[in-house]
Amino acid sequence: MTKFNQYKDSLSLGGLGWITGLVLVALVWSALTCAAASSKASPMLDGAIAAFRDHDYAQALEGFRSLAIAGDSGAQTYLGLMYAEGLGVTKDMAQAVNWYHKAAQAGQPDAQFTLGYIARNGLGARQDLKTAAGWFKKAAVQGHRDAQFNLGMMYVDGLGVKKDAAQAARWFRDAATQGHIDAQHNLAILYLTGKGVQKDPAKAAIWFRKAAKQGHVDAQYNLAVMYSGGNGIPEDPERAAYWMNKAADTGLADAQTGMGLLAYEGKGMAKSLDTAITWFERAAKHKNPQAELFMALLNARGEGVAKDPVTALMWLMLARNGGMSDTTLEREVMTGLNKDEIALARQKADAWQARQSSTHNAP
Repeated sequence: MTKFNQYKDSLSLGGLGWITGLVLVALVWSALTCAAASSKASPMLDGAIAAFRDHDYAQALEGFRSLAIAGDSGAQTYLGLMYAEGLGVTKDMAQAVNWYHKAAQAGQPDAQFTLGYIARNGLGARQDLKTAAGWFKKAAVQGHRDAQFNLGMMYVDGLGVKKDAAQAARWFRDAATQGHIDAQHNLAILYLTGKGVQKDPAKAAIWFRKAAKQGHVDAQYNLAVMYSGGNGIPEDPERAAYWMNKAADTGLADAQTGMGLLAYEGKGMAKSLDTAITWFERAAKHKNPQAELFMALLNARGEGVAKDPVTALMWLMLARNGGMSDTTLEREVMTGLNKDEIALARQKADAWQARQSSTHNAP
C-alpha cells in the first residue's frame, strides 16, 4: 500500500531524493464495520449488526432496511454497504449511493467517507474529484481518520482542491495522531522536506518511527537511511541496521541493497562479503540497478567472488537497462575484453533477465 512521495536513496550516495508515487489508500468498506458507533444504539440495530457479522445477510437486511426507512443513519450506512458489495441482495451501486447519501446527509461520517471514495474513484458513475473532496472534508472534520488521510492526499496533488502542502500536513497530522500508518509516514516526509511545515528532521524521524513500528515498510527504510547518515538525527548504525533489516525482510529491494552495503562496510553489523553478496543478489532479482552496480563492482575487483570482468559487464548492462550507470567502472571493465567476451556478457545479461521475468511471472 504504498504511497505518497517517499524519499529513497542508496546509502552509498548519502543524499536525499524523491520518488513520486501518490496512492490513495483504498480502505473502501473496512471502516463501515463499525458504522453504527456514531448512530443511536438500539437492540434492533445491535441484532442486525450481529447478524451481519455472522454472515446472516437475510436477517441483517431485514433489520437494516426497517431501521433505514425509519431514518437510522447507521442502518442506512450498512444497507448501502450491502448493496455496494452484493451481500444478501443483488449488487446495485445506485441503491448503495442512495442509502449512503441519506446517511451522509444525516452526518454519518463513514457514509460521508464512502461517498468521497466512490466519487474519487468513479465507482458506478463518472469520477468527481471536487465532490470527493467535499465528502472527505465533511467526514474529516468529524475526526474520521481515513477521510483525513485521503483529504490530505488530495491536497498534496491538487485533486478536487487547490494544491496546498500546509493543508495536507494539517490533515495528515490529524490522521497520524489517531494512528493512521500512511498518514504518519507522509507527515514525516513533509517534515523531512519542509513542505507545508517547517523543516524538522527530528520530527520526521519521530513520525517515521511511529509508522515503522506499525510495519510500514517505506517508513522502516527511510528511518534506517536517516540513522545511517545522521540526517538531522544522531547517527546510529545499529538502529539503521535494525530497521533496514525489517524492511529488507519484506522484500523491499532498496532495503535489501542497503543491507548489502551495511554488511559490506560493517556498519551496525559484522562486516561480511558473503552477507553483502547475498543481499545484493536478492535485490538484483528485483531488478534493482543499485544492487546490480554493486555486484558489478565486486566482480570487477574480485571481492567475495572470483574476479570476472565478463560477469561484471553483465551486471553493468543490467544496471544500465534499469537507468543507472557508472562510466568509470565501465571503462575499467571493458579494458582488455574482446568482442566475443562482450557478446558473452550480453548473452548472460539477457539470460538473467529472462530467468527473472519467468520467475516473477510464474503463477
